[in-house]
Amino acid sequence: MKIDPSKAADLFDKAISAGNSYAKINLGQCYLEGNGRIKNEERGFNLLLEAPQEDPATKCRLGVCYYKGVGVEKDVQKGISYLKEAAEQHDMNAMCYYGKMLMEGTIVQMDKDKAIEYFKESARMGQAEAKYQFGKIFKEGYGMIPKDENSAISLFRESSDKGFPKASYILGMHYFYKLNQKKEGVEFFEKASKFYHPESLRELVRIYREGDGVPVNENKAFDYEEMADDPEQYQNNKN
Repeated sequence: MKIDPSKAADLFDKAISAGNSYAKINLGQCYLEGNGRIKNEERGFNLLLEAPQEDPATKCRLGVCYYKGVGVEKDVQKGISYLKEAAEQHDMNAMCYYGKMLMEGTIVQMDKDKAIEYFKESARMGQAEAKYQFGKIFKEGYGMIPKDENSAISLFRESSDKGFPKASYILGMHYFYKLNQKKEGVEFFEKASKFYHPESLRELVRIYREGDGVPVNENKAFDYEEMADDPEQYQNNKN
């Protein structure tokens, strides 16, 4: 059952009024994302400051705010510190976020083994992007982990089912080009397009314009092109 974001935010508000300070984490996120509340990053950040500071979910969200400068002046090192601490406390979102930093090794010291450990645990806990990141490890192979395309595709599917568009895109490329199963490929591209994933949108523009595996449909091609060129304007026109 789909939950109305505005009603969910109202419930968080009521929980706060009843003395549940943990609900400030969720309501803060509502304001940060403009989900169920009019977007107000400063308000969202301040709610996180009022939430229990020992909670790893609070630390993770504060870490992202400081790292990106959302609702507060940007402080990359403070953001990293919060994210690292939250990951060490096994917050699934922080493990994925900080794991990517460890994997890239540009702003923190590279530690691919620890990154993979975080991806694996976060994926097991159900985090959508972590499933995608762990799937990439199986796709390429690393250290004692051999290449295993079946395991990679399985993780990409789980990630896609949870709404992570990059996973839908990589599946689209796999089915459309590698397996020549174009119908399935288009379905995955279209799934990713709901999140305005740019590469998927460009694929759909070409596919419908050229009639590659589908009937030529210039209207669909034009629609996807508009989505790719200016997602915000496209959304405003639809509303």
